[in-house]
Amino acid sequence: MSLSRANSWVRAIRVIRSLFRREIVCPQCKGRIPQFSELSKAQEERLLSMLRGPQVFLAMEELQRLTWCTDMELKSWITHRGKPTKVGVCPYCGKELRTPSAKQCRHCFRAWHSAETSP
Repeated sequence: MSLSRANSWVRAIRVIRSLFRREIVCPQCKGRIPQFSELSKAQEERLLSMLRGPQVFLAMEELQRLTWCTDMELKSWITHRGKPTKVGVCPYCGKELRTPSAKQCRHCFRAWHSAETSP
């Protein structure tokens, strides 16, 4: 079997596996984050520790080897570290803020920039 034919089989298997993978939606960017059921907790912790250090490319290769994920799934999981970005809520109206570090609500327009204006 030629190398290009083998690569096309690998791509096909990755796409088929991605169709049956569970995903969650990030509330901030609305991107889909794949949840790899084949990863054990220890493997996930190892990958996350590699991402915190200078071993990002090793973590990417390891994740792709363990899960046979597509490049897009790989990028999404690496970007989000496997979990959605936590976005804060307004202390006044309780609605979702635009970013985790926002100091003004886009819904009720109240601000808490300094200690004097905090609720």
